[in-house]
Amino acid sequence: MNNTTKTIFNQLGNKALIMMGAKNLAAGKTHISFKIGRNSKSITHITIKINLATDLYEITFHKIRKFKDNAKKFEGIYADMMHNLIEKKYRNVFKSVNLLSPSRGFSPFSANK
Repeated sequence: MNNTTKTIFNQLGNKALIMMGAKNLAAGKTHISFKIGRNSKSITHITIKINLATDLYEITFHKIRKFKDNAKKFEGIYADMMHNLIEKKYRNVFKSVNLLSPSRGFSPFSANK
C-alpha cells in the first residue's frame, strides 16, 4: 500500500470501516475499494478514489446483484465531506460509532473483562 492509499484510509478512519462491516479491502495507486455489510440501501461495495491534481475525492456506491453493477458516483468531495456523504447514502452508519469508544466501556481492540 502506498502513501496515497494510506491517506485515504486515514481520512476515512478505522471506526468508520468497523461500523460499515468493511471487508475484502483492496487498494490501487489512487483508490481503495471494499465490501460493506448489509444495509437498508442494498449498497454492496464502496470505492473511494482521490484525484491527486485537485486533492478531491470521488466516491462510488455499488449495488452488485446477479453480475450487474448499479453504481452511483459522486465527484468533487472534500476529505471532511466524506463521512457526511457516506452517512447520507448508507444511512446512520456513524451514529453509533461512539459506542466503540473505550470511555463507554467497550473497545474491539481490547479484551473486555
